[in-house]
Amino acid sequence: MQFVLARLQADDTVLDIGAGTGRWSIPMAGICKKVTALDALPGILEILQENADAEKVTNINPVIGDWATTDVESHDHVLSSHAVYISPDIVGYAKRMERSALEACYLVMAFLAMTA
Repeated sequence: MQFVLARLQADDTVLDIGAGTGRWSIPMAGICKKVTALDALPGILEILQENADAEKVTNINPVIGDWATTDVESHDHVLSSHAVYISPDIVGYAKRMERSALEACYLVMAFLAMTA
């Protein structure tokens, strides 16, 4: 998270794909101009809004929808943290992120080492 936060500027916009309860959206909103929090689950976005309200964060725009089918405008930064796993096309998912990012995109995934 610190890697991403260090790259944000006050005038930046961020798209948080699979925003969930705001773990990334809220800290990013504390730095940049606007965060669009995209999530397919309306209930989870309600929790995000409650969490943002508790932190007195007012520059998050929650959007209900999934990354594969929801049209969103380009943003300076595009982030997906642990949301790609449900996509049957990870490469297409990442390419769409890249096309939507004016400056940079960040794809956060778990790495599991397997031994034989």
